[in-house]
Amino acid sequence: MVAVKAEAMETLTTRIKELEVVSDDDEENDVPSTSDQNNFSANAADYNSGEPEEPTYRVAWDSSQSRLKNKTLHQKTIPPSSLGTKAEELKEQGNAAYKTGDDTTALHFYQQALQHCPSNNNNYLMHLQATLHSNISAVYLRLNRPSDAMSAAKQAHTLRPDWTRPLHRMAEACLLSGNYIKAVQACQKGEILCRDYRNSEGHTEFTPVLDRIALRAAASNGDTTNFVGFTGRQLEVRSAGDEAWLGRPAPHILELDGPLDEDTALPSDDLSLPTATKNKDNSSCTTKALPSSTPTGNGLSNSIATSNTNGISARADSLATFHHKNSNDVRNRQRLNRTSFRCIQEAISAANDGDRILLLKGVHNGMGQSVNINKRVLIQGQGDLGETVIDQRANCPTFRITRGGVVIRNLDIDHTGFRESLLIEGKSSVTPLIENCILKCSGDDVVNTAGTAAPFFRRCVITAKKCGIRAFEKSHTTLESCIIEKCGEQALKAMESSAIDATLCTLRDCEEDGVVVMDTATVSLLACTIQKNKGPGVDCSGEGKLEVRGGEVSKNDGGGIFLWDASVASLDGARVDGGKCPVILTDENGRVNATSCVLKGMVHASDDAWQGILRVDKGGRDHGGKVVENILKNKLVDPDGPTDLPDEEGPFRFIPNKYTRKQ
Repeated sequence: MVAVKAEAMETLTTRIKELEVVSDDDEENDVPSTSDQNNFSANAADYNSGEPEEPTYRVAWDSSQSRLKNKTLHQKTIPPSSLGTKAEELKEQGNAAYKTGDDTTALHFYQQALQHCPSNNNNYLMHLQATLHSNISAVYLRLNRPSDAMSAAKQAHTLRPDWTRPLHRMAEACLLSGNYIKAVQACQKGEILCRDYRNSEGHTEFTPVLDRIALRAAASNGDTTNFVGFTGRQLEVRSAGDEAWLGRPAPHILELDGPLDEDTALPSDDLSLPTATKNKDNSSCTTKALPSSTPTGNGLSNSIATSNTNGISARADSLATFHHKNSNDVRNRQRLNRTSFRCIQEAISAANDGDRILLLKGVHNGMGQSVNINKRVLIQGQGDLGETVIDQRANCPTFRITRGGVVIRNLDIDHTGFRESLLIEGKSSVTPLIENCILKCSGDDVVNTAGTAAPFFRRCVITAKKCGIRAFEKSHTTLESCIIEKCGEQALKAMESSAIDATLCTLRDCEEDGVVVMDTATVSLLACTIQKNKGPGVDCSGEGKLEVRGGEVSKNDGGGIFLWDASVASLDGARVDGGKCPVILTDENGRVNATSCVLKGMVHASDDAWQGILRVDKGGRDHGGKVVENILKNKLVDPDGPTDLPDEEGPFRFIPNKYTRKQ
C-alpha cells in the first residue's frame, strides 16, 4: 500500500508539472504579454511570436525608463555589422537546434556564442549577452536543471535589470526546484516592471506563473497553513445563522458593514440609469456605475457576482470600503477598509489576487446566484469539516471557476437545484484545487468540467442526484483519495475528448454504472475501488479508452467491465469480479489488454479480445534443461454461481423521456 501511495503522489505531481512546462517561446522583445490574455496594448502584440530571441534588426537596449514612452525606441534598427557577428551566427544555430528540441546542441551553440561576444559597455552587445544568458536559462529549464537555469537567468537580469524575461526564468527555476517563496518574489519584481502593461483585467505575463506557484505550493504537501501565493488580505464571511434558510445574508452589523442604506448585500429601489459626468476641464466624460445594490431578486447585482478587480487597489472597489458613521457626529464619516462581509458574493467581488477568504463556522447562503471565481483566491471554511456549510438553493452552479490558482478547502457545499454544484471551464490554465470538501447536489451533477480545464480534487466526498463528475470537451480532471457515492446515475462520466485520472478513489453505491467512458474520452484508475453499483463497474463505448492499474472492481450488480464499439481497456494488476454477470464483456471490435489480473466470472469476448486475456509468459528451461510450459499472465477464476447478462431492470430498463432523447 505504501508503494501504491508513493506511485499515486508521483502521478499527481507529474500531472501538475505537465501544466508547468516552460514555454518554448524565447523572444527578444521586452514588452510583456501572456498566451492566456489577448487584450494587451499594441506595444505588446509581438511578444509571443513563437521565435527564439533575435536581437538582429532590433533596437539596442536602453536602460532608461524613457524607452517605455518614446515610441521611436521601438523602431527596428540595424546594429553595427562589426559587433558580435560570430556570436550572432552561433546564436542562430542554437535557435535552430532549440526549435527542434535538441537542447544539448542548442546549449553548446549558446555557450560558444557567449565566448565570441565582445565584452564592453556597448548597449547592443549587452543586449546580446543578456539574450544568450536568457536562452541558456530556457534550455536548462527544459533539461530539468533549475540551479543552472537560475544562475543564467540572474546573469541576464544583471545585464538587463528592466527586462521581464529573466525574472520569468528565475520564477520558473524556483518553481521547478520547489522554492515557492523566491518564485513569488521574482514574479512580484516582474509585475512592478510591467505595471504599465496590464490587460483589461489587470493581468500581466506573470499572472499565470503566480497562479501555478500558488497551486503547486498548496498541492505539494496538503499543508492548510501554507499561504504561498495567497499573501494578500484575509477577508471573512459571517454565517447567515437562522436567516440562511430564508435566502438571506448574515445579519447587518453597523460597525462591520457601515450604514444600512449603504449595505451592498441589501436590495435597492434605485433603478436610475448611469449618469454622465464631466472632468474639471470639461474635456471628457465618464460614466458612474449603477448602484452595486441594484435588485436582481436576491439583493446582489450581476455585476457584483461577476466583477473582477485583479490588479486594482481596494480604493477602486466599492465593496472593499465603506462609510462608517461616527456615533457622536453623523456628519463625520471615516472611510475604512472592509474585511468582513455578509455573503460570499460580496467577499469574492471585493477580493484581489492573492487574498484569502475565510468562511466562519455556520451556514452560509448562496443567495440564489452563481459566484464567478476569476481571481487567485483561497476559500476556506473555519473549524472541522462539516462545521462550515454553504446552503445554495438555485438553478445555477454554486461556484463557476474560470481561473487557475483557485483553492477551495474545508467546505460542505449543499446544493439544491437543477444545475451542477461546481462548473469548472476554460483554458488549460484553469487548474483549481478542491480538497477536503463535502460536495452534494440534490437535483443534478455535482461537478461539470469543460473546455481544457484541469481541476484537482483531493480528499473530497461527492454525492449527486445524477453524476458525481461529468467531464466534457477536452477537460482533464484529476482525483486523489476521493469518495464518490450514492449518485443517482454514474460516479464518473467522461464524454467527448475529456480525460479523468483517479488515484486511491472509491466509487460505490451508485444507481447506475460506477464509471462511463464515451466517445474518445480516456479514464485512468490507479488503485481505485469500484463496488456495489447497480450497473457494471465500468462501461466503455465509442472509442473510449480505459486504464486500470491495481484496485478492485467487484460486487456490482451489472457485472465487471463492459466494452462496446471500438473501446479499449488496459488492465494491470487489477482484481475484477463480475458476480452474477460477466466479468468482461466485449463487443466485436472491443479490445482488452490484461496483465497480472485476477478475473473472476464469465468472460464474453471476441477472439481478438481473448488474445489480450489469454496472454502467456514465454517458456524457458529449468536447471535440468527441461522445457517449462508457458504460464498465463492472468488468473481466471470460476464464478460462485450461474451467470447471465443483466436483467432489464434498474439501469438497464428503458424508460422513454421526450425531454432527453429522440424516441
